Amino acid sequence: MRRAALLLSLLLALGLGSPVLGQDESDQPAPADNGATVELAPPQPSEEPAEVPTVAIPGRSVADLAHALSTRLGDNGALPEWGRVALPAGGRQRLSAADMFVLLARAAQAWHTDGALPTSVSLRPGATDPPILDPQDYPDPQVDLEKGREVNADALLSFVADTLRWADRFQRLPTAVWVNGARLSAAEFMAGLAVCLDYASANGELGDTVFLPDYSPPLSWAEHTDLVAASQASAQTGEEASAESTPRYGMTPPLLGLNASAPRVAKPQLALLPAPGTVSGDVDLVVSYSGPPVAFVTFMVDGKTRAIMNHAPYGYRWRTAEVSPGKHQILVRAFGDNDAEVTAQTATYVVAAPKPKQAPPTPPRNS
Repeated sequence: MRRAALLLSLLLALGLGSPVLGQDESDQPAPADNGATVELAPPQPSEEPAEVPTVAIPGRSVADLAHALSTRLGDNGALPEWGRVALPAGGRQRLSAADMFVLLARAAQAWHTDGALPTSVSLRPGATDPPILDPQDYPDPQVDLEKGREVNADALLSFVADTLRWADRFQRLPTAVWVNGARLSAAEFMAGLAVCLDYASANGELGDTVFLPDYSPPLSWAEHTDLVAASQASAQTGEEASAESTPRYGMTPPLLGLNASAPRVAKPQLALLPAPGTVSGDVDLVVSYSGPPVAFVTFMVDGKTRAIMNHAPYGYRWRTAEVSPGKHQILVRAFGDNDAEVTAQTATYVVAAPKPKQAPPTPPRNS
């Protein structure tokens, strides 16, 4: 018995236990529920290789990660910023939230296709950028875990293959996924994957439904840092932001997209609004589209994909303060069956230089 206890201690010391989840990385982990470990200290500086090779992660490790994530979500409704999974040869692989999203999606796709967890899942850590979140994807500071909605598990997993295809093609996770007409944020979709895999690996079959509260996304997913800061300030002061201060843009801009009842035109037509010209501040880019149904639409800014969506209306808020003054190119692309491009439009906008701050008036000198 004593030798078994010593062996277990040695395995834990070598990092071969349950998945590690946390907001940031630390050398001094604190114990958490369900055997997982939560580490809250800032990450230690390290030089990471520019190109990370593909790693094979055991299916059992993916199931353990899904269980740890599912437990974490059920406890406080928050997704961690990073995690680690055990590897066959020993040791652990550190994964970002985006890596965990792709890993769970690949395992869920295998389960949905074959009815079982794969033996291993191939992943290239760091290959996929996190999604750009909308303000509507930030839940209230206090998440009510008893409120939410149920999503059909089979319907959820039926969109996994499309989601992975977008991620592989554009190296970015989609802004949101529409499942049977319901919008799921990237955080909600990832939560659903974790719950599905956790239930399936424990019971040998997929559950009928998945309950999804408004899960809090990892802060590392957010590029709207001012909104994160405002949310944190609101949580500290107890003040609720007014509806006017939290615009619902991006996936729900105030313009209609594809109208199913409109007559089809022979040639697809796509218009990007506002019209090209000089812009400043936050610009709501929205698409007016008519033509055959499309599978998804992407927004690119200066050659880099910024948003991916699979349902109309299509929109993206462009924060011009984050780019240099001058000309910038916006490319909107619509893709149909077999990921074939249906139509695209390029527009050039000129970002105005910020106005110089005026010096305060000099007070009169007393004679």
